[in-house]
Amino acid sequence: MEDRLRQVQEDNEKLLEAVIKSETQVREMSVEREQMKRSIVKLLQRKGNFDNSIKVCKNCSKEYSEKENFNWSCRVHQSEWGGEMWWCCGKRGKEQPGCKFSKHETKDINEEEYKDQEAQEQEKLRRQKQQKCKSCKEIGHSISECPRDPNFRTNTDVN
Repeated sequence: MEDRLRQVQEDNEKLLEAVIKSETQVREMSVEREQMKRSIVKLLQRKGNFDNSIKVCKNCSKEYSEKENFNWSCRVHQSEWGGEMWWCCGKRGKEQPGCKFSKHETKDINEEEYKDQEAQEQEKLRRQKQQKCKSCKEIGHSISECPRDPNFRTNTDVN
């Protein structure tokens, strides 16, 4: 048994050495790969074929280039995640691809769009202040934000 134990320990040490050697090779190869990527990018830039216009989509938050932006590139869901499934298409699993297809839209906002968004937000706030709740009939909030219980019979005595 002792001989068998020594043999297993020796095999274990050899395997550990092989693992360490493999890990160092992986690190060296990944560094070399990154250097190769950088050199390829530099060569393409010198040649003039490199596309610097990589943008981020405001709907799906993925990176894209205009050359590869098609009508089916951006996939998002039309509704919110319901906990078990998407309400828009019934797909189960939060990682499921979207049911709405479109082109990617850039996240960059110019000044005019920014001003329009600010004006829309101010208009929305103004409307909320004038809004009348359908549950309690008070002004300043909607039924979804109502602090009172919408069920009128909750506080009634059963007897």
